[in-house]
Amino acid sequence: MVYIALTGQRVAVDLRFFEKCYPLLIWLFSKIVFKNSLHVNYFKAIIVNKLTKGGVKVPEIDIKDIWNYANNIIRTSRKMVNEGLRSLDLSSSEGNILLHLFTQDHELRQEDIVEDLDLSKPAVSRALKSLEKKGYVKRNKDSSDRRASRILLTDKSREIRTKVEQIYNEVYSIAAQGVSGEEITFFINLFSRVSDNFSRATLQQKDHGRQNDVI
Repeated sequence: MVYIALTGQRVAVDLRFFEKCYPLLIWLFSKIVFKNSLHVNYFKAIIVNKLTKGGVKVPEIDIKDIWNYANNIIRTSRKMVNEGLRSLDLSSSEGNILLHLFTQDHELRQEDIVEDLDLSKPAVSRALKSLEKKGYVKRNKDSSDRRASRILLTDKSREIRTKVEQIYNEVYSIAAQGVSGEEITFFINLFSRVSDNFSRATLQQKDHGRQNDVI
């Protein structure tokens, strides 16, 4: 255990947590807490000194570490979900849509699912067609817009709701093993900011594309 004085407070930090999260911590503080690069370097020097004295080998900082870990989380969790859903003849994309529909208190259109789950229209369309063929959902024409359809759960899908939720909850439980509530909050905040960065960049690209079309 080491103690770090930060913003006037003395905080206890587990060395093992720092060893795992050092690259993310430095990146986070450089983006959020400190605006001056000298402050970032000063904070980095403090951490390196604490870790070195604690017998921890400090890794090099690289934003790609976030990318690599995130890819591994997505790839591995999708594999686990697919394995769990196999007995129900469902894929992870189909399971994701069903899980989302289970949690809604109102009917959704296909466009709503695309926006809520941040999936492409073709991907959602394929998954819904498959779910409809398997008898898990049905579509009704939207009375206010005949071009749109509302997605409805069937009795067959309601029968497997508990099983589907159990499969996802098991994956969440595995992900949370050995991770404290504070660490979960930290990473949610971190990845939320990274996600916002990508969303903002995407919007800027779209705006730039529209400007080029006008020109």
